[in-house]
Amino acid sequence: MNKHIDFKEISQAALNSAEMLLNQWLPDGKRHGHEYQARNPTRADNQIGSFSINLNTGAWADFATDDKGADLISLYAYLHGVKQGEAAKEIAKQLRMDTLPPAAPKKSLPKMTDDGWETIAPVSSNQLHGLHALHGWKETNGKTRLMESIYRDENGKVLGMVVRFPKSDGGKEDLPRTFGLDKKSGLMEWRWRTWDGMRFIYGLDVLAQKPEAPVLIVEGEKCKNITEESGWFKDFAVISWQGGCNAWHKTDWSRVQNRRVVLFPDADAHREKLSNKEKEAGVKETDKPLLPLHEQGGMKAMLGIEKELLKYGNQTAIVAIPEPDVWTAGYDIADMITDLEPLANARELVDEALTRVSPEPTLQGVSHSVKNAPNVQTGGVGDDDNVYNSYFAELLAHFALVEGKKSAVDKRNGTTYSYSALKVRFNKDVVDSWFNMPDKPLMTQYEIKRLKDIEELKQRSNDTEILETMERYIYLDGSTSVWDKQLWRMIEQGAAKLAMGDSFKIWVNSPNRKVIPIDNIVFNPMTLDLGDDYINLFRGLPVTASYPIPREEMPQNWGEVISLFPECMNIFRLVKHLCNNDWLITQFVMNWLAYPLQHLGAKLACSLVFHGDVQGAGKSWLFDDIMGQIYGEHGGHYGQEDLETIYTANRSAKLYGAFEEVFNNQQKYSNSGKIKNMVTRKTHRIERKFVDAMDEANRINCVFTSNEAQPYKLDENDRRACVVSPQKRLPDDLKQALEEEIANGGVQAFYSLLMSLPLMLDYEYVLDEETGLYNKVVHREKPIRFHANTEAIMTEAKKLVISFGRFTWQTFFYQLQNGEIDGVVFGCCRSEDIYQLYLWWCKKNHEKEHYSRSKFLNNIKTKMYYEKRWTRCPTSNRPQERKQVWILIPKDLHIPEGCAEMDVMGTQVLSFETAVRQLVNRFDD
Repeated sequence: MNKHIDFKEISQAALNSAEMLLNQWLPDGKRHGHEYQARNPTRADNQIGSFSINLNTGAWADFATDDKGADLISLYAYLHGVKQGEAAKEIAKQLRMDTLPPAAPKKSLPKMTDDGWETIAPVSSNQLHGLHALHGWKETNGKTRLMESIYRDENGKVLGMVVRFPKSDGGKEDLPRTFGLDKKSGLMEWRWRTWDGMRFIYGLDVLAQKPEAPVLIVEGEKCKNITEESGWFKDFAVISWQGGCNAWHKTDWSRVQNRRVVLFPDADAHREKLSNKEKEAGVKETDKPLLPLHEQGGMKAMLGIEKELLKYGNQTAIVAIPEPDVWTAGYDIADMITDLEPLANARELVDEALTRVSPEPTLQGVSHSVKNAPNVQTGGVGDDDNVYNSYFAELLAHFALVEGKKSAVDKRNGTTYSYSALKVRFNKDVVDSWFNMPDKPLMTQYEIKRLKDIEELKQRSNDTEILETMERYIYLDGSTSVWDKQLWRMIEQGAAKLAMGDSFKIWVNSPNRKVIPIDNIVFNPMTLDLGDDYINLFRGLPVTASYPIPREEMPQNWGEVISLFPECMNIFRLVKHLCNNDWLITQFVMNWLAYPLQHLGAKLACSLVFHGDVQGAGKSWLFDDIMGQIYGEHGGHYGQEDLETIYTANRSAKLYGAFEEVFNNQQKYSNSGKIKNMVTRKTHRIERKFVDAMDEANRINCVFTSNEAQPYKLDENDRRACVVSPQKRLPDDLKQALEEEIANGGVQAFYSLLMSLPLMLDYEYVLDEETGLYNKVVHREKPIRFHANTEAIMTEAKKLVISFGRFTWQTFFYQLQNGEIDGVVFGCCRSEDIYQLYLWWCKKNHEKEHYSRSKFLNNIKTKMYYEKRWTRCPTSNRPQERKQVWILIPKDLHIPEGCAEMDVMGTQVLSFETAVRQLVNRFDD
């Protein structure tokens, strides 16, 4: 690594991997929204809450001590008592920035942060292509990545993976790699981060494949992989977890239920930590005593896992490993399998532990004498002991004492038994033994009522009506809204109550109710399957393409492709008719229609604008009827009221929108900003009545149609609109042919044509010498590809619309720049001369309003440079005289070779002044 420390780069890199680093530095911490909260290890901090780190900015603070910092470098320095430079170097090592080149920026993708990012698991098959593409990771010290561990669910679907890398200091590092979704942009990709929420067990697929086998839990992916590959434990379901001994509690262990489980801890040998005083006194770490076995990392993790597993009816035993420092520190089951002379036999240790796992319910806490007490019905012991113990085990496992009464309650269903009733069901000695136990579980009347209510809900949950309700409605967490799968839309709580009736209470309180975060409603046309935890608003297009030849064999010549689809030839004639048979415009429009169909979800950088006073040209037929059939529910038709309303639900989940006469004359200027945002903005706000609003990816590609000469205001440099003005009505014979073609599958054929078109522009405008305009269409020598950011072509119709929208000063400058003001050559000039010319031009053209000099000059400065420069005019009476004056200079001023700049500027200033004076004098006369 270079001697120079790039604090900014290291800080940003640390922020990009914030959660991974914090899990290592503060392993007992947890993520809460955008914050990571943990106990402060530098003081006696007993609970999580006052010490937190912002995962978006890296800022941290301990509100109990007022210690704080601005980034993760300062946090590392604070935690480890080192200087900022040393902290930066250590973080760079942890991130392997000393061996990796800087990653190239992804220019084609939107910038994403973890804000609004959620992992997706399981991953569908079409999303696996990036699983092994480890971007930004190269070989380190001659070694490539050491191990890849694929996590799968019970059905074998990929959940993610953990990759082991060698570190520059000789150590190893395990990094999780998961697939996720940016809910704002809709972009999905693989990232170096762990799963949101509780993590998955490594080996869920093995648990499902071996439902009757005992379970063996080992520490880490490496141990699990080697244990399985050895073949020594084929009769076991071997599993592990992600994150090491300090992260076992972040894993969902509820997937292991009613199993016989053996836990195999690593043999650690950690010592008590040195205090600051001991460090200052020079005490060595090896001088401190070893931690007891139950506080060593591996054993402590297994004890915690065992306690968690007992909640789910599992029977457990931990492998008996020796006291710390008897075996080599860190010695594990993988070492026993791979060592030529292992310190112990792994299979023997596991088998011994398995003998301590009872296949029946245990009687923990019951004395030997109680378990072997004589049965009152038989008066002896022996075979009837099993019956006695079975009764006692059931009481112990499933019953609790009712608070304040000599009665018991069945914890499985809330049924209460008096002492007498309990003796009838079980025998008296068993009941008395249970009542005499000091540590019986206790339940209050409230808990019993709650248990009965839950049992009633379970019973009713099996009704057909309730099952249909559970399947139909999804609660959107973080809102008061409900998703109705049948109506396929969000509804408010009151509507849900009316729809469900009496079932609503059961649905609300049922543990089987489906719940997903409201942010998990996304619009992602790139894939239909996002998993059960997401609602994808995209449901596919109603049409399918059929190709006369295999699609990959389609010709790349437009004429040949179009000839393959005679069933939609009249629809293609309609497109040409609307484009005035201009082949370049026709190509652009066809590309514009085809691209978002060939690349579902693509947002084009420009819109189509078809306008003009010729009614009956066929605009609505193409853009409403034909394209509307192709897009189905993902296409929309909008009028002026739809653009003005604050409720935008009708724009949700749309890929295409046809806007007809959306502006009146008063709104053409004031609302043009809405058009710009709708055409180019990546997200839009979806507002519904009485329902929670949400942000959604904006994938609408817009077509605007109007019968006005000026549909709406366009800026001079507008790149968002391709403007076309149809000049003729639709011929009657083409109308009839279109009706017949559409009735005979023409729309599907047109969709197939659009899906087959080569996305390119092989024609362009060139100068027509007869007219002096760039309106002659010729074939390109090198066709250009049409893509989502292709700028709209400049048409004569667009120039006219732009001219309608120019302000007076813009129109004046346009005419001046293009030589349309008689006798005045555009060039360098004084501000007072160009303003005098502007006043003359306004008066001549009867412009009622004109700008003040200061406002006019400020506007002209956006088009020309305004600088103080030396000027000289060799054609004047005093050619050697130089003057330094403030002048306006064209941005494309050309200085001929061999000429002095001051001479060119001086000549132009004098020429401009003379021409203006002559014009003004002539006009006044």
